[in-house]
Amino acid sequence: FLREFMDDTLKGSDELEKTTGLPVLGLLPNIKSQSEDQVALLAHTEPRSPFAEAIRSLRTSLKFSTQYGAPRITFITSSNPSEGKSSIALNLATAYAQVGSKVLLIDADLRNPSIHHLLKLDNLEGLTNYLAGAGDAAEIGRPCLVKQLRVVTSGPIPPDPVELLSGKRMTELLEVSMGEFD
Repeated sequence: FLREFMDDTLKGSDELEKTTGLPVLGLLPNIKSQSEDQVALLAHTEPRSPFAEAIRSLRTSLKFSTQYGAPRITFITSSNPSEGKSSIALNLATAYAQVGSKVLLIDADLRNPSIHHLLKLDNLEGLTNYLAGAGDAAEIGRPCLVKQLRVVTSGPIPPDPVELLSGKRMTELLEVSMGEFD
């Protein structure tokens, strides 16, 4: 009884909505039987799976979340490491690409990047190189195995990621990308 009394975690989406006053956009099934590499590409490799269907449902919820449709830029974050940010971002980007949208996925996790690993791309150059002054914003996205999806890998891990991400070049990258991608 004492343990349950002291437990202040949220137990469901209804409780989350009540506590935050914000709507839940989607619920994703918990998949423990597959590796992170497999889960990250489920929308691509198993488009009829319950997880892929939940991702498409999230995409639809985002589309109707504003009067203008889905946000042009979506930022995926969480309060703890290893909660599935990269898997959700990659699956959501794939779901948008599957309906014909031109999508750019930017791995801005400059402390523990994983998108390059999940897509089996090298990470020698990427976002950090661009933010440090190298390259052109219109040319840093690379194709990957998902049609209509281009990826900006993180690049080498920098000593001060916050400073790089809050700089003028990040804003410039997002502005240029909005002109080229949906």
